[in-house]
Amino acid sequence: MPVSGPKPPSTGSTGFTSPSESPEAEGLPAPSRRIPRNDSRTSGKSLHERRAAVAVKVPPHMGGAAKAEVRSVSQSLERSRDRQAMLEGQKFLCNHLESLSQQLNRSGAAEPVNYRLVFIPRGKPPVSVIPPEQGGADVQARVQALRQQAKPLVRQTRAYFSEGRVQELDRQLAEVKQEIGQQINRLEQLQVEVIMAPVVPAPTALKGQRPAPGEPPENADPATDDPEFVLIPQPVAKPVAKTAVSRRPVPASPPAPVPAAVPVAAPAPAARRTNTQQWLDFYRSGGRIEGQRLTLQQIRQFTARQLESEHQYIQLLFPNQHNSPHNPNAPVLTPQMIQEIQRDPVLQGELQKSLDQMLKFWGLKRIGDDIQVIPGQAEGHAKWIGGFDHNHQRITRVLSCLNECGYVKCASSLEKALQAERHRNRQAPVAYWANAVGSSSNRPLYFSRTPN
Repeated sequence: MPVSGPKPPSTGSTGFTSPSESPEAEGLPAPSRRIPRNDSRTSGKSLHERRAAVAVKVPPHMGGAAKAEVRSVSQSLERSRDRQAMLEGQKFLCNHLESLSQQLNRSGAAEPVNYRLVFIPRGKPPVSVIPPEQGGADVQARVQALRQQAKPLVRQTRAYFSEGRVQELDRQLAEVKQEIGQQINRLEQLQVEVIMAPVVPAPTALKGQRPAPGEPPENADPATDDPEFVLIPQPVAKPVAKTAVSRRPVPASPPAPVPAAVPVAAPAPAARRTNTQQWLDFYRSGGRIEGQRLTLQQIRQFTARQLESEHQYIQLLFPNQHNSPHNPNAPVLTPQMIQEIQRDPVLQGELQKSLDQMLKFWGLKRIGDDIQVIPGQAEGHAKWIGGFDHNHQRITRVLSCLNECGYVKCASSLEKALQAERHRNRQAPVAYWANAVGSSSNRPLYFSRTPN
């Protein structure tokens, strides 16, 4: 008999409830919520205990009070990233409900997907439903039965995630990302190095409610005491992709072959060249970088509010040699990118436009390589005078990029103008800005005298 409504795990005002916090989760033995990872059971980690990696490097001279604050902020950061992973898992589920429905309604082999749907009974080995578990006729019969059992859960989940709940989910995601940014800013303000792995969407359970008290026991699901269908985000395995290519029919437009000049034994340099070329195309022809949703033309049309609230564009306009925790998939600055900037007037002109766009946003202006503070631009100045937030980090990134590419004079002028204005407002100098400027091993470059 089909189970009743779904209860996806989550927190906050969407009305979702984390199974780890729900009364029915209490008293369950630990194995009941173990999930498979890499085709094996995860040892010691429950479905809602997958933690994103966060590491901090505390300076040796740091005292007790500051060290205690670092520990507290780091713990809060871990909790925030766990919540983001759970919310990202909910979003992943929302985005794949249509695919789930289609996969469950197909009887034959289906195309590869970037997730797994796993059935986890109490105290028994999990069964992969999508892709189907490998085995004999009895295993395949069980998989087919489980597919039928999962269908109503997918339909109920789709109804559960109404437009209002999805909007609230997006709001909570934006809120937790802002929270994470503030925590990272505080750690960097304490001069603590923060190293983090990208947040991975957490597995999400499609789980039916138990029968209400007083209902006859025959209304309970007969398959198992506490079944769970868990959606596990997972990239398509590379061997599957290779097999798909080898089985392709010989059509009129086959996929382009891999050039023989690219050595198979050196994937890392090839990937870096690809990222570099994507960034160059982004600036030269308005191309989109893989994994990024913004083009250069879209960023150029940003309002002041968008420049403030968006957090994944500054890494594209001003790459440096470090991965960003706010946009870890953005290209980093490579020697080839610097060489192209050094020789290509088109890249130099676009970089100048990007700089002028950000200077205007911060209440500054540029005349050649001289940066000046525009009087009366209190709203723009407030973004970098006092406090410490993402705009301070953005300025550090701009300074680093300019300096590394050869615009040493402009970077130095920008840093001095900012620090002088902070001094006039009785604010301490920002050490990150001072460290980001200096000498460069590249040929000196200069901007035109035409301000934006």
